[in-house]
Amino acid sequence: MAKGLNLGPKVHVVARGGARIEDILTEVERWQTDKAVQSVALIVGTNDITSDCTAQQMVWAYSHLLKTVKMRFPSAEIICFNILPRADLSMSLRNKLVRANMLLQDCVIHEFRGCTWVLCWRYFLENCGCCPRRDVLGSDGLHLNRLGKGIIGDALWYHFRHHKASRVR
Repeated sequence: MAKGLNLGPKVHVVARGGARIEDILTEVERWQTDKAVQSVALIVGTNDITSDCTAQQMVWAYSHLLKTVKMRFPSAEIICFNILPRADLSMSLRNKLVRANMLLQDCVIHEFRGCTWVLCWRYFLENCGCCPRRDVLGSDGLHLNRLGKGIIGDALWYHFRHHKASRVR
């Protein structure tokens, strides 16, 4: 998840720079389950795009992460964000990112009832629909800047305010 999100005093943000899905899975397995966790928002996968794995393998890893989160926190609401774009990708890696998001959306909606899929992709792209907006990314072209974090924060705020209507059943 993105560091620096200001979502209020009851929200704990866990962020691991450079982490891949498997790293977050290891982290989730260590989380204490005795805490009353109401919601878990997953914003992962951006670092996996440049790895040698395929889009299908990324979705398998994400699916395993979701199963683990659901098992560890069975009463928690799980919010899954699409994999965010990044500015340093070649066209083939951009295609991999689009493919992974399509597969991931299908997986979350059809295999994980009760989870919510948040598609905020369009807010991070230029008008052409394929190039990441530079004004939402830091100077490295990968991490979100203040405006990008604000978009994620707004999406979460909107979700929590309207979660009954947006929830996949």
